[in-house]
Amino acid sequence: MPSWRQSAPAEDILDPVVTLHSPEKPDATEVQPAAQPFRAAAGEAQLDVHPEADATADPLLDHMAAWNTVPAAPEIEAATVPYQPEEPVQSEQPEQLGFDVPQGEEPLRYVGEVFRTYILAERGDELCLIDKHAAHERQLYEKLAANYGNVPSQLLLQPAAIDLSAEEKQALLENQPLLENAGLDVADFGGSTVLLRAVPADVEPQNAEDLLVEIADRLLKGSRDALNEHTEWVLHSISCRAAIKAGDKSSPQELMALAEKILSGEVPPFCPHGRPCVLKLTRKELEKQFGRIV
Repeated sequence: MPSWRQSAPAEDILDPVVTLHSPEKPDATEVQPAAQPFRAAAGEAQLDVHPEADATADPLLDHMAAWNTVPAAPEIEAATVPYQPEEPVQSEQPEQLGFDVPQGEEPLRYVGEVFRTYILAERGDELCLIDKHAAHERQLYEKLAANYGNVPSQLLLQPAAIDLSAEEKQALLENQPLLENAGLDVADFGGSTVLLRAVPADVEPQNAEDLLVEIADRLLKGSRDALNEHTEWVLHSISCRAAIKAGDKSSPQELMALAEKILSGEVPPFCPHGRPCVLKLTRKELEKQFGRIV
């Protein structure tokens, strides 16, 4: 039988003589390990490795997505809300119209003043004649009525002592709260005299005495129970005395302002006494008067 022997240092030579031995018989008293169960060969190619799953980890990513030049189509989820079309977005610039938009009434043009009483103004095909005293009186009356109870007043440099009849004086003193609400400060001065210390701001001081005499006369002759009527009388008298008068010299700017306010409809076109403030004459009516048209 072949065997190995050492013939030289660091050199192995195969011995042609080889000795064979039979396997030793197992000891009957020794416990042998159980045989491993048979497993199919196909299972050998699979690894029995199961990594622990992390519930908080991100889902698997496609690492080849960066090399894909075509974007992936978005996933379509099941619609849970009915489809609602988007509202059209309005542009900031308004849409241009193909026709002209009317610009409103034609402007008022001041023409002049006649007899130092009537304002002449033109607007479109109308000629307007305005009584300047009546128009101003109406505007002052509306102003006093709106501010009744808090009418601006002016103190007289020298209070006016006014002599009245006993009845007139009594009528004034009985309506003293009404006079104060209208901007008049009246006090008893003994005997049949009253003292006037303040008047509304629009009243000229030189007209203060005539104003109070007129108010006393109207309060005396009117009903004693009609408070609203008394208030109107007082406001009428104040606005009439404070308004510009026929024959007074007025500037074109002042007259134009009166005409614009009365023609704009801000105040009624008649004075507190009921007289009209405005008279209008159209171009057609004027041409008929001159026989230009039939």
